[in-house]
Amino acid sequence: MKSETRGLLKIILRLIKLVFLLVLLSALLLGIYIYLLFFTDVISFRGADFDKKIWLESEKANQGVDCIRGEMYTDLKNNYLKSDTSIHDVEELLGTGLDTGNEHQKCLDYNLGMCSRFRFDYDSLHICFDGNDKVDYVTHIQH
Repeated sequence: MKSETRGLLKIILRLIKLVFLLVLLSALLLGIYIYLLFFTDVISFRGADFDKKIWLESEKANQGVDCIRGEMYTDLKNNYLKSDTSIHDVEELLGTGLDTGNEHQKCLDYNLGMCSRFRFDYDSLHICFDGNDKVDYVTHIQH
């Protein structure tokens, strides 16, 4: 009888450990989901193909509050703002940007809208150019 009780206790302890590990794993996955949802730009900066008409109209229509431009960021960066793109071509595509460069490098910023989950600050498309006025790098900045 004692060996049967011991065997049953071992099975119960293993089940408790398994349930504990499953709860711990679930909490970890939930934490990762919440982090991605609220504290990163993974969701905000993807999804929409670049559309020049929408890009140019969105700034005027709502003073850049919505994240309409932000959704186009990934497509712009991957497909339009290549290293051989000139500053002239960028301004032809996106309009006149805010000059945020210095004496060492020319940079332009474009308002992307309020793209954070809580919508309390603006994000910018930040494009810097090399000495030949070609795109050097592209990123976004959360203010």
